[in-house]
Amino acid sequence: MTGMACFASTSFSISKAKYSAYHDDYLTTTNGQEEVYVIDTISSKSSISCVFSGQDSLYNCRWSQFSTSSVYNLSEISNFNVVGDSTWVNGVSIGNGYLVEASDSAGNKIRKYVWLTPHKVVSSVKWQSDTSYCNQLPLIVEPRMTYLSLSDYQMPVRRTLQFTYDVFEMQAGDTIFSKSVSVKSDSLFVITDIPTVNTTFDITEDGYDWKMTTDTFFTTAVNAFPQYSTSDKAENEIDEESGFEHDSEGHVVYYFDGGATFRSSGPLFLDLKSNASPKVDDIQWQIASDSAFTNPYTGPLYLDLKSNASPKVDDIQWQIASDSAFTNPYTIYNKPTIFNYKFSEAGTHCIKLIVKNKKSGCDYESAGCFKIVSSALYIPNTFTPNGDGKNDKFKVAYSSIKSYTCRIYNQWGRKIYDSDDITEGWDGKIGSSEAPTGVYFYIITAKGTDGTDYDKKGTLNLLRSAK
Repeated sequence: MTGMACFASTSFSISKAKYSAYHDDYLTTTNGQEEVYVIDTISSKSSISCVFSGQDSLYNCRWSQFSTSSVYNLSEISNFNVVGDSTWVNGVSIGNGYLVEASDSAGNKIRKYVWLTPHKVVSSVKWQSDTSYCNQLPLIVEPRMTYLSLSDYQMPVRRTLQFTYDVFEMQAGDTIFSKSVSVKSDSLFVITDIPTVNTTFDITEDGYDWKMTTDTFFTTAVNAFPQYSTSDKAENEIDEESGFEHDSEGHVVYYFDGGATFRSSGPLFLDLKSNASPKVDDIQWQIASDSAFTNPYTGPLYLDLKSNASPKVDDIQWQIASDSAFTNPYTIYNKPTIFNYKFSEAGTHCIKLIVKNKKSGCDYESAGCFKIVSSALYIPNTFTPNGDGKNDKFKVAYSSIKSYTCRIYNQWGRKIYDSDDITEGWDGKIGSSEAPTGVYFYIITAKGTDGTDYDKKGTLNLLRSAK
């Protein structure tokens, strides 16, 4: 057989039929199949043609047909046409392959193949109902669409299917919404984003007007979208927050695995929510002082932990440790919906949530970190209680203070203010009367969450400037 350089290219087409060309890597790189066509409609008058571009005429042209039984079981077609560089055969049918052979004036030969497969609407999608699926869900899609390869193998035609189903996600305050996934699928398709709520699959196909709904898939997979939010913070508390959502009241809202940590003074009150999927029946919280979760830690932080578990939960565990590896959990909490935990040191703290379904063995975990800054106390020396909303109270700025007392005296040593509320501040009044301008004396004692003791004495100036 001589070379085939004279044949620049070939192309097939089908008349009086609705079809689409199918290609995949195996088809184009492995077996040399020229074309596979997925046929929607075809008539008895349909014909298939092949154009050998670059030729003035074709010689020694012949057509053969092969069926699903074997590519080696060829039957020659006697009735075909040849005009110049084109050849065609009438009365073609689906579920068959066609072979065209020709040569040019120099004797160069070429063989080209095409397969016509009928399009089939998906009528059944199945999965093993007695199997636990945690990370992926294999689906058996029927009926199959196939073609016969030149290697004499039945090969699947991978169609573009759209799977729409319910997933468990956080979106606009709702945790369940519909998800659509477009995939190339043959008879076996694996969903890697497995549903964690019971759902049906609505299936459509690109380019076709049909829809199929499966039976309900009863999931055993679990996931969660844990979050914590801060409580109210004092207006003059030293607080460094960045990169986080804030609710309508200004509280930091943090979703685990967000890739950032926020800094705050302590003690800090957090509301923790697991936002666990319905099949969770085991919840575990772990708390640590660094992202490796290796060393136990105690420190001043008050946590109100809420699992917000679904009705099927039958086991909840919270863990407290000093690193994000949680290799040696300091404390483990199981099954409470609310509890309070107090840390006594500044530093990094990490919280991990682990949710499980005990029957299936499916689990999911997520962790987030924050930092309690070291204690600090800053005392102003002047305030102006004139009601203009600026510097109207004598208030300290602080971070990570767990106990505090403040006493203020006039120049004759009379105590005119006494408070252990660091957020309160003196408004410049003695009883219901305004204190006169002048110099006053304070004694402030405090203890930081990091163990630092503060014993401050000094003077402050009360001024009443015009508003």
